[in-house]
Amino acid sequence: MKFGGGPLGKNAETDYEIIKTVCETARSINKDVEIAIDLASAWRTAGHTIEMAKKLEEFNLLWIEEPITDDVLAGYRKISQSTSQKLAGGETLTTRYEFANFIEKSGADFVQPDVTRCGGISEMVKIYDMAHMAGMKLVPHGFSTGILIAATVHFLASREHGDLIEYSQSTSPLFTSLVKNQIQFNNGFVDVPNTIGLGVELDEEVIAKYRVN
Repeated sequence: MKFGGGPLGKNAETDYEIIKTVCETARSINKDVEIAIDLASAWRTAGHTIEMAKKLEEFNLLWIEEPITDDVLAGYRKISQSTSQKLAGGETLTTRYEFANFIEKSGADFVQPDVTRCGGISEMVKIYDMAHMAGMKLVPHGFSTGILIAATVHFLASREHGDLIEYSQSTSPLFTSLVKNQIQFNNGFVDVPNTIGLGVELDEEVIAKYRVN
């Protein structure tokens, strides 16, 4: 599981207590659960991130995601060299060229292209290959609509090591209702549809409701 947003990132003591509570509660139910956190750049500086990452080492997080902005590569590198915590990032980057820079210079452990931002499925495949050659795992960013989920599922199903998907828990109607046949998340897994193309059926009433003229 991964969590972020809300108050996370605004106060160091509060951050520690939130993460501690979530980790202890989740692992009291399932001791093997893997937990990641997403800061959406809220920690802002490498120095603060290093301080927080060291405090959080006791919780053995799966990763710390985007503690600072994705284009501060020297900051990512400094963080990766200063803590045992794994780093993830890259959701805001576009094209294989920006990702090549991130993969080479950030020192991150996970790279997270968004198929609707990075240049599409073909570009995502190129980024995957670069990450794989660099020993970095690709876990796609996926937090908007059922269209994005479908494209991400198809991409992951085509890759040898495509085993982790970000499945949003958003209550936005653009996530819950835009696609009539939304791919469902069941017991930790999603099924790959066998329909033509991405296999999505759009709800025209939702499109009409939120259309801007």
